[in-house]
Amino acid sequence: MKIFLVEDDETIRAELSSLLEKYGYTCESTDDYHDVAGCILRANPQLVLLDVNLPYFDGYHVCRELRRHSD
Repeated sequence: MKIFLVEDDETIRAELSSLLEKYGYTCESTDDYHDVAGCILRANPQLVLLDVNLPYFDGYHVCRELRRHSD
């Protein structure tokens, strides 16, 4: 299963990714917080772990964008 992590704290993102990969998940993430929704849609993950407090746009905005363009 491919998981997309949206977390602006690099330490937390690395820990989450490491833990999930130990259990066989594939993890992707981005540092491009101007186009988070676009990065997620291009990656086509099965699950998105989305932080609410992000630079530029909050997680609620990103979630609305994702729902507008995907199932």
